[in-house]
Amino acid sequence: MILFEYNVSSIIYNFKIKDECEQLSKELISLLDSKLSIMKHKDDIITKVQKLCKIVKKVNNNAYKSGSTIYALREKLDKSLKETDDVRQRLKQTSEEYSELRRDKFELQTQVDELTEFVSLLKRCEPQKYAEVKQLHEHLQDQREQKVQQQSTTKRKKSRGL
Repeated sequence: MILFEYNVSSIIYNFKIKDECEQLSKELISLLDSKLSIMKHKDDIITKVQKLCKIVKKVNNNAYKSGSTIYALREKLDKSLKETDDVRQRLKQTSEEYSELRRDKFELQTQVDELTEFVSLLKRCEPQKYAEVKQLHEHLQDQREQKVQQQSTTKRKKSRGL
């Protein structure tokens, strides 16, 4: 909305400048009608020419500012487009990773279901063997935990310089 208002006021300003230039041009043409008129209205002619020069400077200034603004806006747009492309790339990559994780989850869930069914079958058919295997599994877990604790203690000693 602000940009639209700026454009409207800019257009109105340009029309005022155009009208003013046309008016000054008509006045100058009438003053430059004859040599006698030029001599008689010399100061008035100089004043009008100076006004035209000021208007031209303003127009040039505004054109330069507009060009700078357009250039800055173009740079912002290019930067935004690049950032958008980067976000799209990351989104695409994340989407691919998500799909891969979903496939992995499905495969793992299938394995868990199969193992759960196997354990359930083992419990029903061979309860004694199940108890032995469970006890062996717990023993192996304890050994792993002790090994991890030993490695952690060794790392702490090394980090302290002992």
